[in-house]
Amino acid sequence: MSKSKINPDASSKLAKLVAQKSQSEETENHGFIAVDKRKFTSKTYRFNSIDMDMLTKLVANVNRASPYKIYNESDVIRGLIFYSATKMDIAKFLKALNNRL
Repeated sequence: MSKSKINPDASSKLAKLVAQKSQSEETENHGFIAVDKRKFTSKTYRFNSIDMDMLTKLVANVNRASPYKIYNESDVIRGLIFYSATKMDIAKFLKALNNRL
C-alpha cells in the first residue's frame, strides 16, 4: 500500500453526486406516486403517570375499534389535536382543563 496525502481540493465521486442531486432538485411528478408535503417537527412533552395511563388506555381503545390499522401514541395525539381544533367547544375544553389542573 502506498502512503499518500489526501488532496482537499480534489473532488470525489460523492461530492459530484451531491452537487448533481442538488442541481436536479426539481423532480417530475408523473402522477404515479403521491408526494407527501407534510413536514414533521419533533416536539417533546412531559406527561405525569396519570396522563400516560389515560393516553395508553385511549390508544388501546382506538386500536380495539380499528380493524385495519394499529395506531401509536403519536397518531392518537395528532388525531386529538385535529379533532379539538375543528370540532371542540372551547368553553367546555377550558372547563375540563381547569378541573384537570
